[in-house]
Amino acid sequence: MSRNSILKKLQGELELDVTTERQVVYILAEIRKAIEQAGELENYFALDFYCSFALHTRMSKAGAKRILERFDRAHAFLVRKEEVPRQLQREIDQTTKLEKFRDELKQFLNANGLPNRLVVESDAWAKFLQLYGGIIDECELILRDEGGAQLKHLDRVVLSLDVAPEVTITEYGEQVLFRIRWICHDKRGGCGEHFVIFGYDPSSEPQSQATQFK
Repeated sequence: MSRNSILKKLQGELELDVTTERQVVYILAEIRKAIEQAGELENYFALDFYCSFALHTRMSKAGAKRILERFDRAHAFLVRKEEVPRQLQREIDQTTKLEKFRDELKQFLNANGLPNRLVVESDAWAKFLQLYGGIIDECELILRDEGGAQLKHLDRVVLSLDVAPEVTITEYGEQVLFRIRWICHDKRGGCGEHFVIFGYDPSSEPQSQATQFK
């Protein structure tokens, strides 16, 4: 299939409202085909990772290694109940807020003249993330054995999506709230987590399966 054919399919899908996990998987699979075919994987390191993550239950690519190492370094401070260094905390915040995913997706869409409402409108992006969260729910990040590369503290990180059971009134009005949790399992059997809460106007709520907030 030619790259033009892939971009034409993406054009048609992105002109629609993205309301199902099926659409998200399709869009990300086609994006990965497009950047791979163009030899642009190095230009879209994060985007390639998140596209691939939507297609696997377990990830051990280089992007997973980078994320795991960040959480592993932070774990040592959290166990000692010490403040995480500012730069490391910024890196973790960038990861948990999926900022690179959004930035590189926007870069790809703009570079190819594709509809970009998903990444420029806050509600559209949050709805997309809820659907994406449903796809990666219970998926794992692990470190593949690479000639001695090891994590000091963590064994794996498991992703989890929780959705609030009711619409919440916030300073922004009615909001559907959900969180994507990065649950860090250590080598001693303990666990901790990092998470971010997202929200959007409920007028066109996506349908994804998830555990409810407790």
